[in-house]
Amino acid sequence: MSEFTVKTVAKDKAGNEQTVEVPFYIGDTVAENVELFGEEIVLANFKARVKLAIQAAMRRVISTSNGEGEDAVALSAALIKATMKEFKLTDGSRARMTPQEKALKQAADMTPEQRAQLQQMLRDMDAA
Repeated sequence: MSEFTVKTVAKDKAGNEQTVEVPFYIGDTVAENVELFGEEIVLANFKARVKLAIQAAMRRVISTSNGEGEDAVALSAALIKATMKEFKLTDGSRARMTPQEKALKQAADMTPEQRAQLQQMLRDMDAA
């Protein structure tokens, strides 16, 4: 069993900042955690963490887009879908940018015409 400290900083209703640290104990393996908390709880927490990881990956793609209007939304949606096809869970350490994230970052520097061409190329790829 391992102990780790959970820390939070928040303001109370009076506006005073409060910092609180509490110890928490978890098992060192999945099996130990199932024994401590039950399979349902371990699975529910795993699913919640996966959902957060996927949402963070999607936000990274969206945050690199600086376009406006329907075309930009469609381009972002296409790149999000492409990025998520290659999505892999990690241990939480800083991951390198995916090829899609790199492409989106480069697309941000393109003219509207160039982005429109890229969007059409992506549509053509989906149609093939």
